[in-house]
Amino acid sequence: MRDSTAGWSGAFEIQSILRPRRLKGGIAKPLFQIIDALCEQRTIRLNVDKIAKSLEVSVLYETAKYGIVRTNARVMNVLFVHNAIPHSIGSMKLRDRIFRIQEMRVARAADRVVVHGETQRAIVFGWTPSDVIAVDLPGDTRQLPESDWENRDPFALCLGEVRPNKGIHTALEAAADAGFRLVVAGRPVPEAYGTEMESKAAGIGPLVDMKLGYLSSDAFGRLLGEASVILLPYMTFGAQSGILARAMQCKKRIISSDLPSLVEQAGDYGRIDFFPAGDSAALAALLRKTASATSVEPEASSLASEMARWDRLIKQVFD
Repeated sequence: MRDSTAGWSGAFEIQSILRPRRLKGGIAKPLFQIIDALCEQRTIRLNVDKIAKSLEVSVLYETAKYGIVRTNARVMNVLFVHNAIPHSIGSMKLRDRIFRIQEMRVARAADRVVVHGETQRAIVFGWTPSDVIAVDLPGDTRQLPESDWENRDPFALCLGEVRPNKGIHTALEAAADAGFRLVVAGRPVPEAYGTEMESKAAGIGPLVDMKLGYLSSDAFGRLLGEASVILLPYMTFGAQSGILARAMQCKKRIISSDLPSLVEQAGDYGRIDFFPAGDSAALAALLRKTASATSVEPEASSLASEMARWDRLIKQVFD
C-alpha cells in the first residue's frame, strides 16, 4: 500500500487497511469468509463514524459486503458497478447469488450508480430508480517497462484472470489451428479451470506457454509490451475490459470477440479486429493475418491518449 500511494501525499488519508479474506480453510472456508466479511463491514462502519460530521460523499465498490452509508442526511452514496454481468453468471454458487441480490438492493438504495459503458448502463437501469451514469473505463497512467519486442518471436497474449467466460479454450484451439505462438498469463479462477486449460495446452505442445498465477505489475506490463497481439476471446462479458483499455492506451494490435460491450469500448480504435465469440476458426484466420503482417511501430491514436484521463470519471462522482 505504501509503495502504491507514493507521491500522493496530501491527496487522501488512509483510515484503515482491511486484512485480506482467508482463501484457505478447507470445508470451513465459506464460514471464514463470512466472518471476514462481517469484520470488514464493522471496520468500515467504525471509520465512517469517526468522520461522520465531515462526510459528504460515500463511494461504494464491491458493495455486497458493505451496504449504504446512512450516517447523516448530507451523505451522497455513489455506487460503482464494474461487472453488471458477473464473470460466473452461468455457474454462480449460492453465496454469489446472495451477493448478487445484495448488490442489486444496494443499487436501488444508492443516490447515483456509475458504470463503465452504455451496455452496462442499459443493464443496471433495469435494477434501480437511481441516477445511472455511464463513463469510459479510464486507462493506466503508468509507463510500460522497457522491452525488446522487435527482437522477439511474435506471440499472441491472453492476459488477466483465466476464467471460463474469458474463452481461453477458443484461443488455444485457434493458436493450434493457425500455428501461432500463444501465451496465457493470469490467475485461474477457479483453479480447476486453470488445470483443465493446462491439460489442453499440453496436448498442443510448445506452441502454448501457460503462465498461471498472480502477475506483478512489472510482469504484467512487460508481457503486454512484448506481445505482438492482445487476444480477448471472451464468451460472455458485459463490462468494459481493463486489458482492452490498457492495450489501446499502449497502441497494441488487438483481436477481440464481438461482444457489444467490447465493441462499444473499442470505439474507432484502428488496430483491432473482431470475430464472432466462440468461433475458433475465425480467430485462427485473424492470427494468420497478423502473422503475415509487417511489424511496424503502432500509430498514435487520439482515443488511446484520451483513455488515460480520469477527470470525466471524477466529475461524475463529485458533481
